[in-house]
Parts: sequence; structure tokens; C-alpha cells
Amino acid sequence: MSLVKSLTNNLIGDLIGSLISNAPTPSTPLIPNTIEGLQLFLKIKNDPSYITFDGTFPTQVSDILDLSGNNRHFQQVSTSAQAVFQASSDFNSKEGLLFSNDSYTCLESGFVSSLLATTAFFVIRPGTIGANGYFYQEPAGAGLESFYSYGSDSFRITRFGSVTSYSTTISNISRILRITDGPSLRNLYDYGVQIGSNFGGGSTVGVSNNAIIGKRGTSNPFVGSIHEILIYNRVLTAGEITTIEDYLITEWGTA
Repeated sequence: MSLVKSLTNNLIGDLIGSLISNAPTPSTPLIPNTIEGLQLFLKIKNDPSYITFDGTFPTQVSDILDLSGNNRHFQQVSTSAQAVFQASSDFNSKEGLLFSNDSYTCLESGFVSSLLATTAFFVIRPGTIGANGYFYQEPAGAGLESFYSYGSDSFRITRFGSVTSYSTTISNISRILRITDGPSLRNLYDYGVQIGSNFGGGSTVGVSNNAIIGKRGTSNPFVGSIHEILIYNRVLTAGEITTIEDYLITEWGTA
């Protein structure tokens, strides 16, 4: 009897181990992972290796999994604050995560911001234009924080309490944004076209706090859809930027 029990336990253990090892993972290498310095890689795709749906409300997303290998997964356990997955969004009918309620947000606890330079890519489609809605907030603490937002027909970037806005003639249109964030200056691009430059700089200093998608803390909710976020810990070369932007346009299409 003990031999049968032992064999049964071994078989169960082998089965569980097999299920874990064969859990779905994204095809590797994904293009963003081939470029050095990837710190955060979030992509909205109806695949368990990208997002996790809430068990009670099947269209609500409880987790956005970090594909960079750094395990900076974003989570929202409260069902009333979970953004909604769209199989066919207003962004070229692509998959997306819809933020349409003031409560919707998603965060990663303990994200350590200690980067002197970054290159960040955001694939978003703003919805209702009004008060500034923050689609991404870097960790905040000790007065040091970075916000990227869209509202009132302008892009806004806030750093160290200093706000820079760029008036635009576009609204409610899909965007692929790139922000080059160096120690002494910062540049903003939209679909590879520079729309803002030299708007101050500075470095973060190892602040550990929540990184948030969809809000600035508990205020300034973003209305619209978010599709992909890439953050690198350095300023990328022109060739690397072209590789990423070509990849993003292939994935999401043009405006």
C-alpha cells in the first residue's frame, strides 16, 4: 500500500511540475526584449501570459504581467477598480484596456525608480478630453515624481513639480508616444515626430513607491484605452528607436 501511495504522490508531483513548466509564455524573444535595458514591458493581449482576467467578471483585468523579466506586474484586486478588456477597441480595432470610470486604476507596489535616463514608449488612445488624465505615474516620494498625461488637447509631462504642456490640434486619436528622458533634457515624440523638446531634466534618486496606470495617485483619472508600455533604463540609439517604433506600428497600426 505504501508503495502505491508513493507512486501516486510521485505521479501527482510530476503532473503539477509539468503543468507549471508548460504554462503559456509569450513567444521569445519578443522584439522589445532584444534591446538592452528593458525595465518594464506591458502589453494588452487576450493571452494568460500577458493579462489575467478577474474570476468573477470575465472582461475585467486583475493583472497586467510584466514581460521584461523583472516581475514588475501591475495588479488591481478590487473589482470596482478594474479596467475592462476590449477585444476590438477604438484603436484600429485592436485589443486594449479601457479606462472609462473614475475608479479604474492598476498599480505595481514597490517599484524602485532610480534611473538617470530612460526611453519610454506608450501606446494609448485618449477618450474624453477634459481635465488632465494621467495614463502613467512613475513612483512618487520625497517630492520626486514623473507623470505622463493627456488632456485638454495637450500632452503634459510633470517632473519635480514642473509642468510642461504641448498644445495639439489632435484629440481622441490613437497615439504612439516616445519620451526620451535624459539627465539634462527631455524630448517628446508622437509617431516618431518630435513635438516637444528641451523641457528640463533631472534624475530620480531611488524612490520606492507605487507605479500607477490610469491615475495620478487617487486623482486625475485617465479616460481612454492603454495598449502597450515599454520603459528602458537608458536613452536608446536611433537604430534601436526605429526598431521599436516599426514594431509598435506593425502591432498597432497608424493613427
